[in-house]
Amino acid sequence: MALKYFLRNRSRITSLSRDTPFSIELPNHRLQYQPGGATLIVSFDNAARPANEPYEGRPTWGESYYLEQGHALLGVIARKPDWYRCTHLIAALEEIANQGFFDGFARVVLTGGSMGGFAAAAFAPIAPGCIVIAMSPQSTLKSDLVPWETRFEAGRRQDWSLPYGDGAAGIRSASQAYVVYDNLDIPDKRHADRLTESEQVTHLRVPAGGHGVPPTLNQMGVLKKLTGEMIDGSVDSLEFPRLARLRRKTLQYRRVLANHALMRKRPHFSERVCELSIPLFPNSDLPDILKKARTASRNISKRVPDTVLHARKPKMPAVEPHRFDQKFPNLKRNIFIVTYGRTGSTLLQNLMMTIPGCDIRGENHNVIESIWNAAIRCRMAKNTWGAKQQPESHPWYGSDQMKPVMFARGMIDSFVDNVLCPPKDCRYFGFKEIRYNAWGDRLPEVLDFMRFHFKDAFFVFNKRHVDDVSKSAWWKNWKREDVVALVEGMDRRFGEYHDANPEFTSLFSYEEFSTDPQAMRPLFDKLGEPFNEAAIRAILDIKLTH
Repeated sequence: MALKYFLRNRSRITSLSRDTPFSIELPNHRLQYQPGGATLIVSFDNAARPANEPYEGRPTWGESYYLEQGHALLGVIARKPDWYRCTHLIAALEEIANQGFFDGFARVVLTGGSMGGFAAAAFAPIAPGCIVIAMSPQSTLKSDLVPWETRFEAGRRQDWSLPYGDGAAGIRSASQAYVVYDNLDIPDKRHADRLTESEQVTHLRVPAGGHGVPPTLNQMGVLKKLTGEMIDGSVDSLEFPRLARLRRKTLQYRRVLANHALMRKRPHFSERVCELSIPLFPNSDLPDILKKARTASRNISKRVPDTVLHARKPKMPAVEPHRFDQKFPNLKRNIFIVTYGRTGSTLLQNLMMTIPGCDIRGENHNVIESIWNAAIRCRMAKNTWGAKQQPESHPWYGSDQMKPVMFARGMIDSFVDNVLCPPKDCRYFGFKEIRYNAWGDRLPEVLDFMRFHFKDAFFVFNKRHVDDVSKSAWWKNWKREDVVALVEGMDRRFGEYHDANPEFTSLFSYEEFSTDPQAMRPLFDKLGEPFNEAAIRAILDIKLTH
Protein backbone atom coordinates (compact mmCIF):
# COMPACT_ATOMS: atom_id res chain seq x y z
CA MET A 1 0.00 0.00 0.00
CA ALA A 2 2.78 2.42 0.87
CA LEU A 3 4.52 1.81 -2.47
CA LYS A 4 1.33 2.33 -4.48
CA TYR A 5 0.53 5.53 -2.59
CA PHE A 6 4.04 6.79 -3.12
CA LEU A 7 4.03 6.01 -6.86
CA ARG A 8 0.77 7.95 -7.29
CA ASN A 9 2.36 11.04 -5.70
CA ARG A 10 5.88 10.72 -7.11
CA SER A 11 5.12 12.90 -10.12
CA ARG A 12 4.10 15.74 -7.77
CA ILE A 13 7.31 15.43 -5.81
CA THR A 14 9.55 15.46 -8.90
CA SER A 15 7.99 18.73 -10.04
CA LEU A 16 8.68 20.66 -6.85
CA SER A 17 10.18 24.14 -7.11
CA ARG A 18 11.67 26.08 -4.22
CA ASP A 19 10.06 29.24 -5.64
CA THR A 20 6.48 27.90 -5.52
CA PRO A 21 4.34 26.95 -2.50
CA PHE A 22 3.12 23.36 -2.35
CA SER A 23 1.28 20.96 -0.06
CA ILE A 24 1.55 17.17 -0.23
CA GLU A 25 -1.09 15.14 1.63
CA LEU A 26 0.04 11.77 2.98
CA PRO A 27 -2.14 9.34 4.97
CA ASN A 28 -0.87 10.52 8.35
CA HIS A 29 1.10 13.67 7.53
CA ARG A 30 1.12 16.78 5.39
CA LEU A 31 4.19 18.41 3.89
CA GLN A 32 3.49 22.11 3.41
CA TYR A 33 6.03 24.44 1.87
CA GLN A 34 6.27 28.22 1.76
CA PRO A 35 9.08 29.80 -0.29
CA GLY A 36 11.52 32.31 1.12
CA GLY A 37 15.24 33.02 1.18
CA ALA A 38 18.36 30.90 0.93
CA THR A 39 17.77 29.14 4.29
CA LEU A 40 15.22 26.31 4.45
CA ILE A 41 13.67 25.44 7.83
CA VAL A 42 12.22 21.91 8.06
CA SER A 43 9.96 22.05 11.12
CA PHE A 44 8.45 18.90 12.67
CA ASP A 45 5.34 18.91 14.88
CA ASN A 46 5.66 17.97 18.54
CA ALA A 47 3.43 15.27 20.03
CA ALA A 48 1.06 17.73 21.72
CA ARG A 49 -0.04 19.49 18.54
CA PRO A 50 -2.13 16.60 17.08
CA ALA A 51 -3.98 16.33 20.41
CA ASN A 52 -4.59 20.04 20.90
CA GLU A 53 -4.89 21.56 17.42
CA PRO A 54 -7.03 20.56 14.41
CA TYR A 55 -5.13 18.89 11.61
CA GLU A 56 -6.78 20.83 8.82
CA GLY A 57 -5.30 24.27 8.43
CA ARG A 58 -2.68 23.78 11.16
CA PRO A 59 0.28 26.12 10.61
CA THR A 60 3.86 24.89 10.72
CA TRP A 61 5.46 24.95 14.17
CA GLY A 62 7.23 28.32 14.50
CA GLU A 63 5.79 29.55 11.22
CA SER A 64 5.32 33.23 12.03
CA TYR A 65 8.90 33.67 13.27
CA TYR A 66 10.58 31.79 10.42
CA LEU A 67 8.62 33.64 7.73
CA GLU A 68 9.30 36.99 9.46
CA GLN A 69 13.00 36.23 9.13
CA GLY A 70 12.60 35.59 5.41
CA HIS A 71 13.35 31.85 5.55
CA ALA A 72 11.79 29.21 3.33
CA LEU A 73 9.71 26.79 5.42
CA LEU A 74 8.80 23.12 5.00
CA GLY A 75 6.38 22.00 7.69
CA VAL A 76 5.90 18.33 8.59
CA ILE A 77 2.37 18.26 10.03
CA ALA A 78 1.32 15.16 11.98
CA ARG A 79 -2.27 13.87 12.02
CA LYS A 80 -1.45 11.78 15.10
CA PRO A 81 1.59 11.35 17.36
CA ASP A 82 3.08 8.40 15.47
CA TRP A 83 6.64 9.65 16.01
CA TYR A 84 7.07 9.78 12.24
CA ARG A 85 7.18 5.98 12.06
CA CYS A 86 5.37 6.01 8.72
CA THR A 87 6.56 4.48 5.44
CA HIS A 88 4.65 7.07 3.37
CA LEU A 89 6.40 9.99 5.10
CA ILE A 90 9.82 8.36 4.93
CA ALA A 91 9.42 7.63 1.22
CA ALA A 92 8.22 11.17 0.49
CA LEU A 93 11.09 12.84 2.36
CA GLU A 94 13.65 10.56 0.68
CA GLU A 95 12.23 11.33 -2.75
CA ILE A 96 12.29 15.09 -2.05
CA ALA A 97 15.95 14.71 -1.10
CA ASN A 98 16.75 12.51 -4.12
CA GLN A 99 15.22 15.06 -6.46
CA GLY A 100 17.71 17.65 -5.16
CA PHE A 101 15.15 19.93 -3.48
CA PHE A 102 17.36 20.50 -0.41
CA ASP A 103 20.40 21.15 -2.61
CA GLY A 104 18.84 24.37 -3.84
CA PHE A 105 19.33 26.06 -0.47
CA ALA A 106 22.49 27.51 1.03
CA ARG A 107 21.48 26.23 4.48
CA VAL A 108 18.99 23.58 5.64
CA VAL A 109 17.83 23.52 9.29
CA LEU A 110 15.84 20.65 10.81
CA THR A 111 14.04 21.58 14.01
CA GLY A 112 11.35 20.48 16.44
CA GLY A 113 10.52 19.89 20.08
CA SER A 114 10.12 16.58 21.93
CA MET A 115 8.75 14.21 19.22
CA GLY A 116 9.72 16.87 16.69
CA GLY A 117 13.17 17.14 18.27
CA PHE A 118 13.62 13.40 17.79
CA ALA A 119 12.65 13.77 14.12
CA ALA A 120 15.01 16.72 13.57
CA ALA A 121 17.93 14.58 14.75
CA ALA A 122 16.84 11.28 13.21
CA PHE A 123 16.09 12.66 9.72
CA ALA A 124 19.32 14.68 9.45
CA PRO A 125 20.73 12.16 6.89
CA ILE A 126 18.16 13.33 4.30
CA ALA A 127 20.05 16.65 4.19
CA PRO A 128 23.71 15.87 5.01
CA GLY A 129 25.53 18.88 6.43
CA CYS A 130 22.31 20.40 7.79
CA ILE A 131 21.86 22.20 11.09
CA VAL A 132 19.74 20.44 13.75
CA ILE A 133 17.89 22.35 16.47
CA ALA A 134 16.35 19.80 18.86
CA MET A 135 14.34 21.11 21.82
CA SER A 136 13.80 18.64 24.69
CA PRO A 137 14.32 15.80 22.23
CA GLN A 138 13.97 12.08 22.68
CA SER A 139 16.78 10.23 20.95
CA THR A 140 14.54 7.25 20.15
CA LEU A 141 11.75 5.17 21.68
CA LYS A 142 13.24 1.89 20.47
CA SER A 143 13.04 -0.37 23.51
CA ASP A 144 16.41 -2.10 23.12
CA LEU A 145 18.19 1.28 22.89
CA VAL A 146 16.34 3.04 25.71
CA PRO A 147 14.88 0.28 27.94
CA TRP A 148 14.52 2.83 30.76
CA GLU A 149 12.06 5.02 28.82
CA THR A 150 8.54 4.47 30.21
CA ARG A 151 6.85 7.61 28.87
CA PHE A 152 5.05 8.01 25.51
CA GLU A 153 3.30 4.64 25.55
CA ALA A 154 1.61 5.19 22.17
CA GLY A 155 4.92 6.20 20.64
CA ARG A 156 6.72 3.14 21.97
CA ARG A 157 4.14 0.95 20.20
CA GLN A 158 5.11 2.29 16.78
CA ASP A 159 7.27 0.38 14.28
CA TRP A 160 10.81 1.28 15.34
CA SER A 161 12.35 -1.09 12.81
CA LEU A 162 11.73 1.56 10.10
CA PRO A 163 14.65 3.75 8.95
CA TYR A 164 15.52 6.99 10.75
CA GLY A 165 14.65 5.48 14.12
CA ASP A 166 17.58 6.70 16.20
CA GLY A 167 18.39 10.37 16.62
CA ALA A 168 21.81 9.48 18.08
CA ALA A 169 22.77 7.94 14.72
CA GLY A 170 21.04 10.54 12.56
CA ILE A 171 22.52 13.60 14.24
CA ARG A 172 25.99 12.59 13.05
CA SER A 173 24.99 13.74 9.56
CA ALA A 174 24.55 17.34 10.76
CA SER A 175 27.33 19.87 10.37
CA GLN A 176 26.12 21.52 13.58
CA ALA A 177 23.47 20.51 16.10
CA TYR A 178 22.02 22.18 19.18
CA VAL A 179 20.33 20.10 21.87
CA VAL A 180 18.36 22.32 24.26
CA TYR A 181 16.94 20.60 27.35
CA ASP A 182 16.30 20.59 31.09
CA ASN A 183 19.21 18.64 32.54
CA LEU A 184 17.30 18.16 35.83
CA ASP A 185 14.66 16.16 33.93
CA ILE A 186 16.34 12.76 34.25
CA PRO A 187 14.76 11.00 31.22
CA ASP A 188 15.39 14.00 28.99
CA LYS A 189 18.98 14.17 30.20
CA ARG A 190 19.50 10.48 29.43
CA HIS A 191 18.25 11.05 25.89
CA ALA A 192 20.50 14.10 25.53
CA ASP A 193 23.46 12.03 26.75
CA ARG A 194 22.85 9.69 23.81
CA LEU A 195 23.10 12.70 21.48
CA THR A 196 26.76 12.88 22.40
CA GLU A 197 28.19 16.37 22.92
CA SER A 198 31.06 17.08 20.54
CA GLU A 199 32.47 19.79 18.31
CA GLN A 200 29.41 19.33 16.08
CA VAL A 201 26.80 18.77 18.82
CA THR A 202 26.32 21.53 21.41
CA HIS A 203 24.26 20.96 24.55
CA LEU A 204 22.43 24.01 25.89
CA ARG A 205 21.10 23.21 29.37
CA VAL A 206 18.15 25.02 30.98
CA PRO A 207 17.90 23.59 34.54
CA ALA A 208 14.25 23.32 35.70
CA GLY A 209 13.12 24.59 32.31
CA GLY A 210 10.77 21.63 32.02
CA HIS A 211 10.24 19.10 29.25
CA GLY A 212 8.77 21.89 27.13
CA VAL A 213 11.86 24.12 27.04
CA PRO A 214 10.55 26.51 24.32
CA PRO A 215 7.82 28.01 26.57
CA THR A 216 10.46 28.73 29.24
CA LEU A 217 12.77 30.36 26.70
CA ASN A 218 9.81 32.36 25.40
CA GLN A 219 8.93 33.61 28.91
CA MET A 220 12.59 34.54 29.34
CA GLY A 221 12.30 36.67 26.21
CA VAL A 222 15.22 34.91 24.48
CA LEU A 223 13.57 32.24 22.28
CA LYS A 224 13.67 34.25 19.05
CA LYS A 225 17.18 35.57 19.64
CA LEU A 226 18.53 32.13 20.53
CA THR A 227 16.78 30.49 17.57
CA GLY A 228 18.31 33.03 15.21
CA GLU A 229 21.77 32.42 16.65
CA MET A 230 21.39 28.65 16.30
CA ILE A 231 20.33 29.05 12.67
CA ASP A 232 23.33 31.21 11.76
CA GLY A 233 25.75 29.32 14.02
CA SER A 234 26.64 32.23 16.27
CA VAL A 235 25.62 30.75 19.64
CA ASP A 236 28.18 31.29 22.39
CA SER A 237 27.84 28.08 24.42
CA LEU A 238 30.04 29.45 27.20
CA GLU A 239 27.79 32.52 27.47
CA PHE A 240 24.57 30.49 27.51
CA PRO A 241 24.62 29.60 31.25
CA ARG A 242 24.47 33.32 32.05
CA LEU A 243 21.54 33.71 29.67
CA ALA A 244 19.81 30.69 31.21
CA ARG A 245 19.79 32.46 34.59
CA LEU A 246 16.87 34.54 33.30
CA ARG A 247 14.68 31.45 33.72
CA ARG A 248 14.48 32.15 37.47
CA LYS A 249 12.05 34.99 36.84
CA THR A 250 9.62 32.92 34.75
CA LEU A 251 6.39 31.20 35.75
CA GLN A 252 7.45 28.01 33.95
CA TYR A 253 10.63 27.70 36.03
CA ARG A 254 8.74 28.09 39.31
CA ARG A 255 6.02 25.69 38.20
CA VAL A 256 8.59 23.06 37.26
CA LEU A 257 10.43 23.49 40.58
CA ALA A 258 7.21 23.06 42.54
CA ASN A 259 6.06 20.02 40.58
CA HIS A 260 9.49 18.38 40.69
CA ALA A 261 9.55 18.82 44.46
CA LEU A 262 6.18 17.07 44.71
CA MET A 263 7.33 14.18 42.56
CA ARG A 264 10.43 13.80 44.69
CA LYS A 265 8.33 13.75 47.85
CA ARG A 266 9.51 17.15 49.10
CA PRO A 267 6.15 18.88 49.57
CA HIS A 268 7.48 21.44 52.05
CA PHE A 269 9.89 22.76 49.42
CA SER A 270 7.06 22.81 46.88
CA GLU A 271 4.96 24.85 49.32
CA ARG A 272 7.74 27.37 49.78
CA VAL A 273 8.23 27.80 46.02
CA CYS A 274 4.51 28.38 45.55
CA GLU A 275 4.19 30.80 48.47
CA LEU A 276 7.03 32.94 47.14
CA SER A 277 5.80 32.80 43.54
CA ILE A 278 2.03 33.26 43.80
CA PRO A 279 2.29 37.02 44.53
CA LEU A 280 4.24 37.35 41.29
CA PHE A 281 1.92 35.11 39.25
CA PRO A 282 -1.50 35.32 40.95
CA ASN A 283 -3.46 34.10 37.90
CA SER A 284 -1.39 30.96 37.34
CA ASP A 285 -1.98 27.36 38.40
CA LEU A 286 0.45 27.75 41.31
CA PRO A 287 -2.40 27.96 43.88
CA ASP A 288 -3.54 24.50 42.71
CA ILE A 289 -0.01 23.13 43.10
CA LEU A 290 0.16 24.72 46.56
CA LYS A 291 -3.01 22.87 47.61
CA LYS A 292 -1.50 19.56 46.48
CA ALA A 293 1.73 20.33 48.33
CA ARG A 294 -0.10 21.15 51.56
CA THR A 295 -2.18 17.98 51.28
CA ALA A 296 0.99 15.94 50.74
CA SER A 297 2.64 17.63 53.74
CA ARG A 298 -0.33 16.77 55.97
CA ASN A 299 -0.31 13.17 54.75
CA ILE A 300 3.38 12.85 55.57
CA SER A 301 2.72 14.20 59.08
CA LYS A 302 -0.10 11.68 59.57
CA ARG A 303 2.17 8.79 58.62
CA VAL A 304 4.82 9.78 61.18
CA PRO A 305 4.15 8.14 64.59
CA ASP A 306 3.26 10.57 67.38
CA THR A 307 6.17 9.28 69.45
CA VAL A 308 8.54 10.33 66.68
CA LEU A 309 6.98 13.77 66.31
CA HIS A 310 7.41 14.49 70.01
CA ALA A 311 10.70 12.72 70.54
CA ARG A 312 13.71 14.76 71.51
CA LYS A 313 15.47 15.58 68.25
CA PRO A 314 19.25 15.45 68.09
CA LYS A 315 20.92 18.80 67.58
CA MET A 316 21.94 19.31 63.97
CA PRO A 317 24.20 21.98 62.54
CA ALA A 318 22.30 24.96 61.12
CA VAL A 319 24.13 24.60 57.80
CA GLU A 320 26.14 21.87 56.12
CA PRO A 321 29.78 22.02 57.23
CA HIS A 322 32.16 23.63 54.77
CA ARG A 323 35.70 22.38 54.20
CA PHE A 324 37.04 25.77 55.36
CA ASP A 325 35.65 25.11 58.85
CA GLN A 326 38.55 22.83 59.75
CA LYS A 327 41.17 25.53 59.03
CA PHE A 328 39.07 28.46 60.23
CA PRO A 329 36.86 27.22 63.09
CA ASN A 330 35.32 30.67 63.73
CA LEU A 331 34.52 31.42 60.08
CA LYS A 332 30.94 32.55 59.41
CA ARG A 333 31.20 33.33 55.69
CA ASN A 334 33.37 34.80 52.94
CA ILE A 335 32.86 38.41 51.80
CA PHE A 336 33.95 39.98 48.52
CA ILE A 337 33.90 43.63 47.41
CA VAL A 338 33.07 43.75 43.70
CA THR A 339 33.77 47.02 41.91
CA TYR A 340 35.82 48.93 39.33
CA GLY A 341 38.66 51.46 39.71
CA ARG A 342 38.31 54.62 41.79
CA THR A 343 35.04 53.91 43.58
CA GLY A 344 36.37 54.31 47.12
CA SER A 345 36.62 50.54 47.53
CA THR A 346 39.60 50.82 49.90
CA LEU A 347 37.53 53.03 52.18
CA LEU A 348 34.66 50.56 52.01
CA GLN A 349 37.08 47.73 52.78
CA ASN A 350 38.27 49.54 55.92
CA LEU A 351 34.70 50.32 57.02
CA MET A 352 33.75 46.66 56.75
CA MET A 353 36.74 45.61 58.81
CA THR A 354 35.22 47.39 61.82
CA ILE A 355 33.28 44.12 62.12
CA PRO A 356 35.09 42.03 64.76
CA GLY A 357 37.18 39.29 63.17
CA CYS A 358 36.64 40.56 59.61
CA ASP A 359 39.72 40.40 57.36
CA ILE A 360 39.15 41.72 53.82
CA ARG A 361 42.34 41.61 51.78
CA GLY A 362 43.15 44.11 49.05
CA GLU A 363 43.44 43.54 45.32
CA ASN A 364 45.26 40.52 43.89
CA HIS A 365 45.25 41.45 40.19
CA ASN A 366 42.18 39.32 39.52
CA VAL A 367 43.70 35.94 40.27
CA ILE A 368 40.21 34.45 40.50
CA GLU A 369 39.77 35.04 36.75
CA SER A 370 42.61 32.66 35.93
CA ILE A 371 41.24 30.07 38.36
CA TRP A 372 37.80 30.30 36.80
CA ASN A 373 39.17 30.08 33.24
CA ALA A 374 41.22 26.99 34.10
CA ALA A 375 38.22 25.34 35.77
CA ILE A 376 35.98 26.12 32.76
CA ARG A 377 38.50 24.66 30.31
CA CYS A 378 38.82 21.49 32.36
CA ARG A 379 35.04 21.17 32.47
CA MET A 380 34.80 21.73 28.70
CA ALA A 381 37.33 18.97 28.07
CA LYS A 382 35.52 16.59 30.41
CA ASN A 383 32.06 17.35 28.95
CA THR A 384 33.21 17.14 25.34
CA TRP A 385 35.45 14.08 25.37
CA GLY A 386 35.24 12.56 28.84
CA ALA A 387 31.76 11.04 28.68
CA LYS A 388 33.38 7.69 27.91
CA GLN A 389 36.83 6.14 28.12
CA GLN A 390 38.97 7.07 25.13
CA PRO A 391 41.60 4.72 23.67
CA GLU A 392 45.31 5.51 24.04
CA SER A 393 45.41 6.48 20.36
CA HIS A 394 42.78 9.19 20.89
CA PRO A 395 44.00 12.82 21.18
CA TRP A 396 41.86 13.26 24.30
CA TYR A 397 42.97 10.03 25.98
CA GLY A 398 42.38 10.20 29.74
CA SER A 399 39.72 12.91 29.57
CA ASP A 400 37.26 10.59 31.32
CA GLN A 401 39.52 10.70 34.40
CA MET A 402 39.34 14.49 34.72
CA LYS A 403 37.73 15.89 37.89
CA PRO A 404 36.79 19.51 37.11
CA VAL A 405 35.11 20.24 40.45
CA MET A 406 37.99 18.85 42.51
CA PHE A 407 40.46 20.70 40.28
CA ALA A 408 38.64 23.98 40.91
CA ARG A 409 38.41 23.26 44.64
CA GLY A 410 42.15 22.62 44.82
CA MET A 411 42.92 25.93 43.10
CA ILE A 412 40.57 27.82 45.44
CA ASP A 413 42.15 26.23 48.50
CA SER A 414 45.63 27.13 47.27
CA PHE A 415 44.45 30.68 46.57
CA VAL A 416 43.21 30.98 50.14
CA ASP A 417 46.36 29.46 51.66
CA ASN A 418 48.95 31.24 49.52
CA VAL A 419 47.36 34.47 48.30
CA LEU A 420 44.78 35.58 50.87
CA CYS A 421 46.51 34.00 53.89
CA PRO A 422 43.71 34.91 56.34
CA PRO A 423 44.19 34.65 60.12
CA LYS A 424 43.19 31.27 61.51
CA ASP A 425 40.82 32.87 64.04
CA CYS A 426 38.98 35.14 61.56
CA ARG A 427 35.19 35.26 61.45
CA TYR A 428 35.02 36.64 57.91
CA PHE A 429 37.60 36.79 55.15
CA GLY A 430 37.68 37.71 51.49
CA PHE A 431 39.12 40.36 49.22
CA LYS A 432 38.23 43.39 47.16
CA GLU A 433 38.95 43.57 43.45
CA ILE A 434 38.47 46.34 40.87
CA ARG A 435 39.07 44.33 37.68
CA TYR A 436 35.71 42.58 37.39
CA ASN A 437 35.04 44.50 34.17
CA ALA A 438 37.34 41.96 32.48
CA TRP A 439 34.45 39.48 32.55
CA GLY A 440 31.79 41.69 30.94
CA ASP A 441 28.40 40.00 30.83
CA ARG A 442 29.89 36.78 32.18
CA LEU A 443 30.18 38.37 35.61
CA PRO A 444 27.16 36.47 37.05
CA GLU A 445 28.67 33.16 35.99
CA VAL A 446 31.94 33.93 37.78
CA LEU A 447 30.16 35.11 40.92
CA ASP A 448 28.13 31.90 40.93
CA PHE A 449 31.41 29.99 40.67
CA MET A 450 32.74 31.84 43.73
CA ARG A 451 29.46 31.27 45.53
CA PHE A 452 29.80 27.52 44.91
CA HIS A 453 33.37 27.18 46.17
CA PHE A 454 33.63 29.65 49.05
CA LYS A 455 31.67 29.46 52.29
CA ASP A 456 28.26 31.16 52.01
CA ALA A 457 29.82 33.86 49.83
CA PHE A 458 28.49 37.41 50.23
CA PHE A 459 29.07 40.08 47.54
CA VAL A 460 29.25 43.80 48.24
CA PHE A 461 28.84 45.78 45.01
CA ASN A 462 30.33 49.26 45.04
CA LYS A 463 29.68 51.95 42.43
CA ARG A 464 30.33 55.67 42.02
CA HIS A 465 28.99 58.49 39.85
CA VAL A 466 30.48 58.16 36.39
CA ASP A 467 31.62 61.81 36.18
CA ASP A 468 33.77 61.44 39.29
CA VAL A 469 35.18 58.13 38.10
CA SER A 470 36.11 59.46 34.67
CA LYS A 471 38.02 62.41 36.16
CA SER A 472 40.26 60.15 38.24
CA ALA A 473 43.90 59.77 37.25
CA TRP A 474 43.34 55.99 37.23
CA TRP A 475 41.52 56.39 33.88
CA LYS A 476 43.75 59.11 32.40
CA ASN A 477 44.73 56.97 29.39
CA TRP A 478 41.11 56.08 28.58
CA LYS A 479 38.72 58.00 26.39
CA ARG A 480 35.89 59.41 28.46
CA GLU A 481 33.22 57.65 26.39
CA ASP A 482 34.95 54.30 27.04
CA VAL A 483 35.00 54.96 30.81
CA VAL A 484 31.32 55.91 30.74
CA ALA A 485 30.44 52.75 28.83
CA LEU A 486 32.43 50.60 31.29
CA VAL A 487 30.94 52.21 34.42
CA GLU A 488 27.36 52.12 33.14
CA GLY A 489 27.76 48.51 32.03
CA MET A 490 29.18 47.39 35.36
CA ASP A 491 26.54 49.31 37.34
CA ARG A 492 23.86 47.54 35.29
CA ARG A 493 25.40 44.13 35.96
CA PHE A 494 25.76 44.88 39.68
CA GLY A 495 22.11 45.92 39.88
CA GLU A 496 20.83 42.89 37.97
CA TYR A 497 22.75 40.41 40.11
CA HIS A 498 21.72 42.16 43.32
CA ASP A 499 18.04 42.22 42.28
CA ALA A 500 18.17 38.50 41.50
CA ASN A 501 20.07 37.57 44.71
CA PRO A 502 19.24 40.09 47.45
CA GLU A 503 19.76 37.54 50.21
CA PHE A 504 23.55 37.39 49.72
CA THR A 505 24.38 40.75 48.13
CA SER A 506 24.47 44.44 49.06
CA LEU A 507 24.69 47.41 46.70
CA PHE A 508 26.57 50.57 47.75
CA SER A 509 27.45 53.89 46.20
CA TYR A 510 30.47 55.91 47.26
CA GLU A 511 28.39 59.10 47.48
CA GLU A 512 26.34 57.57 50.31
CA PHE A 513 28.77 55.66 52.54
CA SER A 514 31.60 58.24 52.27
CA THR A 515 29.48 60.94 53.96
CA ASP A 516 26.87 59.12 56.04
CA PRO A 517 27.92 56.43 58.54
CA GLN A 518 24.32 55.20 58.69
CA ALA A 519 24.59 54.07 55.07
CA MET A 520 26.56 51.06 56.35
CA ARG A 521 23.91 49.93 58.83
CA PRO A 522 21.85 47.77 56.40
CA LEU A 523 24.94 45.70 55.56
CA PHE A 524 25.73 45.12 59.24
CA ASP A 525 22.09 44.17 59.86
CA LYS A 526 22.10 41.71 56.97
CA LEU A 527 25.27 40.08 58.32
CA GLY A 528 23.83 40.03 61.85
CA GLU A 529 26.70 42.12 63.24
CA PRO A 530 26.58 45.04 65.73
CA PHE A 531 26.83 48.49 64.14
CA ASN A 532 29.69 50.53 65.64
CA GLU A 533 29.04 54.07 64.41
CA ALA A 534 31.96 55.55 66.35
CA ALA A 535 34.43 53.19 64.71
CA ILE A 536 32.99 53.99 61.28
CA ARG A 537 33.19 57.74 61.87
CA ALA A 538 36.82 57.34 62.91
CA ILE A 539 37.58 55.59 59.60
CA LEU A 540 35.78 58.29 57.61
CA ASP A 541 37.86 60.98 59.31
CA ILE A 542 41.09 59.47 57.95
CA LYS A 543 41.98 60.79 54.49
CA LEU A 544 43.40 58.09 52.24
CA THR A 545 46.48 59.11 50.22
CA HIS A 546 46.79 56.39 47.56
